[in-house]
Amino acid sequence: SAVFVGLVTLSIVVLTGWTGQISLAALGFAGAGAFGAATLSTGAHLPFWLTIPLAGLVGVPLAVLVGVPALRLRGFFLALATLAFMVACESWLFTQSFFSTHNDVSRGVLRDDLSQPAFYASLFFAVLVFVGVRNLGKTRVARAFHALRDSENTAIAMGIDPVRYKLLAFALSGFVAGIAGGCWGYMNLKVVPGAFTFLGSLQFITYTVIAGIALQGGAVLAPVLFVLVPTVLATTASGTNQFPFFILPGFFAIRTVIDYPNGVGGFFVRGLRRFDPSERVAWASAEAEGSDKEIIDLRGEETEEGLFEEAAHPGFVGVPGA
Repeated sequence: SAVFVGLVTLSIVVLTGWTGQISLAALGFAGAGAFGAATLSTGAHLPFWLTIPLAGLVGVPLAVLVGVPALRLRGFFLALATLAFMVACESWLFTQSFFSTHNDVSRGVLRDDLSQPAFYASLFFAVLVFVGVRNLGKTRVARAFHALRDSENTAIAMGIDPVRYKLLAFALSGFVAGIAGGCWGYMNLKVVPGAFTFLGSLQFITYTVIAGIALQGGAVLAPVLFVLVPTVLATTASGTNQFPFFILPGFFAIRTVIDYPNGVGGFFVRGLRRFDPSERVAWASAEAEGSDKEIIDLRGEETEEGLFEEAAHPGFVGVPGA
């Protein structure tokens, strides 16, 4: 569902986009949350509103366990380690007899139809998580994540503890993915290991790269692009327009990495930036009558109208001649 895709994508944004830790184990954390929700709702008979947060907590220890190798591994080797964990979850952990006998979710909230309470209740939790992550993005924790992503050595020189913040990033990612898995369990009522595979994790990484891996808005665009749009377009006979959607994500992922490293979300941000008054600091009238106006960008970057030039008029703070 759109809620599940959005939350899993958000967990990847926090871990990979913000912190720079490449992980292919997002669906492993989500699967733990889904089986946790099944056990808590059916075995412990807990209500939906308590089961979902606890399902998120189920994903935390697994995420921290995966995060331990991240303290020494980077890049390809970290991705390989998380992929090995995901394969272990798919082929061994989720196939254990305990999970096969505790895979039914109690009908505290009914079904995944849009007319049923499960979707709206899950959407409510998703909104809470998105708001929480948005607020987190304004704190020093998020700034520490970004510093580690940009340069770990520089972050250490600034007094940032990489061990603490890397494990915290994995824990937050596991919590969000666990909530996603819990919501998925309530909307499907039966948890099956085949829903949480390493190929699915690769697919979610592709979705996140296309939508915007460094932007929280990418987690909003992902369900729109890969759930709602295919659903709306799939109005013809069964299978007629399903095949292109298996090909297009890979194609768009390549084009996105080349043209828009921040994803489709970055494309929209760049388009809206021209309307942000903080981005355009001054308008300078050209001396020649009838010539076009030039935009002065104090950052010294090339603007759409041309290269940065010295101001023709004094009085602008920070501009030569002021």
